[in-house]
Amino acid sequence: MWIAQLRELLASHTPARLPRGERVPAAVAVPLSVRDGKLTATFIRRSERGSHAHQISFPGGQVEPGDADYFAAAARETEEEIGVAARLVLSIGELSEQITPTGFWIRPFVVAIPQSAALSARDAREVVQIFNIPLLEFQVVQGKWGTEFHHEGRVIWGVTARILEELLVLMGQAI
Repeated sequence: MWIAQLRELLASHTPARLPRGERVPAAVAVPLSVRDGKLTATFIRRSERGSHAHQISFPGGQVEPGDADYFAAAARETEEEIGVAARLVLSIGELSEQITPTGFWIRPFVVAIPQSAALSARDAREVVQIFNIPLLEFQVVQGKWGTEFHHEGRVIWGVTARILEELLVLMGQAI
């Protein structure tokens, strides 16, 4: 099964650890599932609110006081932003920590979500769109700020692109 294979691959990977400093601790989930026979990642498009307005990203956000750990924060955000119950979010492994220009220190988790899960955001003021993209269907472009992933008019760049690139490289997809 793909989950066991990816878990083994990520277990042999040593993700980069970065000093947090004064940055805001955050966690993101890289939700994967098989849809229409293809391994697919789930993304969100953020609303016009906040410092990441209109950007395509993975579900995630600040670690809150009630979160037991970084994975718990990623699972909570997955429930809030794409509607998959936190108890159904299965951790597969971790990727390298990321720092954003807006002051966040992010720990990314690769997770499996049920392919049958109905996806819906709890708060349309935060997430305006949820969509899936098969991992093998990106067009890779060198953009102004590094590697970008294009698919059907959507552009994934910045930290989300760096996380996606690390995952695809680990999986053996040449970037």
